[in-house]
Amino acid sequence: MYQANTLWKTLLLFLLIASMLTLAACQPEKNPPQETESDSVSETESETETESETESETQPLTPDSATIAGTPLASYSIVNTTFFDDLGTKLQAIIKDYCGHELPIVSESEADGKPFLQIGTSETPDFYEYRISTENGAILFAGYDQYAYANAFLTFVDLLTEHENEVLDESALEYTYELPDRAAYLEDPSLLYMRWAANWETPTWMLDYEYKKESLFSGNPTSDLFIESHRADFRHYPENSMEAIISCYNMGVTAVELDIHATFDGVLVLSHDASLTRMTNVKEFLGTPGYPSSASISAWTYEQLQDLRLKEGQGGDGAALTDFRIATLEEALRFCKGRMFIIPDKADNWEYVWTKTRNPSVRYLFYDMAKAENYESILISYGVGSADDALTLQNQIKTLTGETPLIMLRSSSSTCRGYRDTLQESAAGSYLMQFGGNYNPGSNYERLSENYTSPIAAWTIGTGDGFNDHAPVWEEMMGRGIRFILTNDPLGMARYAAEIHKE
Repeated sequence: MYQANTLWKTLLLFLLIASMLTLAACQPEKNPPQETESDSVSETESETETESETESETQPLTPDSATIAGTPLASYSIVNTTFFDDLGTKLQAIIKDYCGHELPIVSESEADGKPFLQIGTSETPDFYEYRISTENGAILFAGYDQYAYANAFLTFVDLLTEHENEVLDESALEYTYELPDRAAYLEDPSLLYMRWAANWETPTWMLDYEYKKESLFSGNPTSDLFIESHRADFRHYPENSMEAIISCYNMGVTAVELDIHATFDGVLVLSHDASLTRMTNVKEFLGTPGYPSSASISAWTYEQLQDLRLKEGQGGDGAALTDFRIATLEEALRFCKGRMFIIPDKADNWEYVWTKTRNPSVRYLFYDMAKAENYESILISYGVGSADDALTLQNQIKTLTGETPLIMLRSSSSTCRGYRDTLQESAAGSYLMQFGGNYNPGSNYERLSENYTSPIAAWTIGTGDGFNDHAPVWEEMMGRGIRFILTNDPLGMARYAAEIHKE
């Protein structure tokens, strides 16, 4: 009985499976539609067009493909209408560095009817100013002088870079630079463009104050060259001016040597000469109502000095007048804090600090240091008779403020050993030595650099501009252990210092 039931169930299962297979075979075939060759090509082309459209919408306008109002920058030419012959090649080089295209320099007649960049316009901007404008498809540059033009070229490239991912319209390139208020750029020196900016880009290590301080005063050996600029940067700005000091910092200079005199009302100002004649337009004011008849700084109040303007460079009868004014020591101290050192000169006019009792008739640098809250930038140097005197001044300022000023002591072959012993025992980590004045190839700097734990300083300023103040002499000095050099060419020395720097 059991076997019969099992056989019956097996038969039923077989019949069920057979019927299911028959039903499946009767269903109509459901094949997908066949893709034709034309359909395939059409879809591929559509996808390619879509990708192309997307790329055209998002593709950045790279420098080599930059266009201005639909005209490729590469198709422009350069026209120089100024008497500064090298401005055309300057603009050409700046644009080539930006986009790789070397634009041709042509005459006005050759550029007629074609897109061009024109250097010079019928109107000259005011002092230190420049403009970029557009007219009938041309880009026009106007500048007060060759330095203003060069900065206009840099700004032009900056504007192109700023709008690199946009379809650039001519109006986006219009720009005017006006000399900012003096107080504004003393607070934020980036507002003042540098006249040498088209010729030099300062490495970041040369702006690092803590690195300069550590290298010069820690006693650790250094292979770098550090720059002391004589009267700041008088090659690009009036000597001893705040603008010249700002320029030195931006170049990577370590210290500025500044000359100090006192006004009638006791304000310490920066000037090499006791007279105002060489560096200002004082002759326009002498003896007129409200002004002294003497050109001596000591005859003028600080308020009266604010009406004078400085002459370019090192002044003199033929020097152009600027809009820059005489600087105060306090202004220099405020700017140099955490940036640079100051070596004060003309020590007959002032003292660092009182050591016993204050003398009302003496002008002390300490008061300006206190007002600027900067006791470190000024190096105790000129006007100090010995290592003991330097330590006395250092300790007095430390007693008054809790801060330790730094020393750069000038020595001779007869005093260097005694100074070394005194300073290494009492001022280790806060001094460096200047041996003599001008670099003398016959002096034994090697022995000095071996005996001192601090770097050796020397001059190359000589008695005339350019006297041994160039790279071959700097290299020779470096080879003999000198690491801190007073120069009249801070930009040249900055380039050299960067070139020999080793990471």
